[in-house]
Amino acid sequence: MKTISVVIPAYNEERFIGTLLEKIRSVPLDQVDFRADIVVVDDGSKDRTSEIASAVPGVRCFRQANAGKGAAVQAGVARAEGEYVLV
Repeated sequence: MKTISVVIPAYNEERFIGTLLEKIRSVPLDQVDFRADIVVVDDGSKDRTSEIASAVPGVRCFRQANAGKGAAVQAGVARAEGEYVLV
């Protein structure tokens, strides 16, 4: 089974991150012989983004000081474990 990493840069997304992650988790990747590696990079949020993302099963959440979207994407790609990476 191959792995696809989904990298999500996030900044103050507490209102949306839980719904987004549940929608990603609901995609039946196993039907096409894939599994998901979901990586959230919290770019210094001042809200509960990290707390919410970390509570979702199967999600790896990393927190960093605010450095911008590009830096968050790079950090996520560096931590991705899949053969394929979706940003």
